[in-house]
Amino acid sequence: SDAPVNLGKVFRDYVNRNISFRLENQYKIWSRGSGTENFVLEVNINYPAETVLYTPGLWQTLKWGWIQYLGILVIFVYMFNSIKTFVFSNQVLPTICNPPGKK
Repeated sequence: SDAPVNLGKVFRDYVNRNISFRLENQYKIWSRGSGTENFVLEVNINYPAETVLYTPGLWQTLKWGWIQYLGILVIFVYMFNSIKTFVFSNQVLPTICNPPGKK
């Protein structure tokens, strides 16, 4: 958007974010040799969704484009070679063989 950025509002919104932490402790104590071999820790962390905007650089864009190009190129080369082999081996088109050096 072309709207100017209001830094005061950005800082106010940043400071007024609701970042909280709640710990519910049931005061259970685990000690070695207390009858169980395993120690299970269950943690639920709730955090809001965050939008991350990323603009790739020139070389990353060129690399991605090159990979896309090669993927399509391999498919088309295979298809055209298959079509060419079919056309010439089944004589779909009339062909004349001229040995090199003879006119």
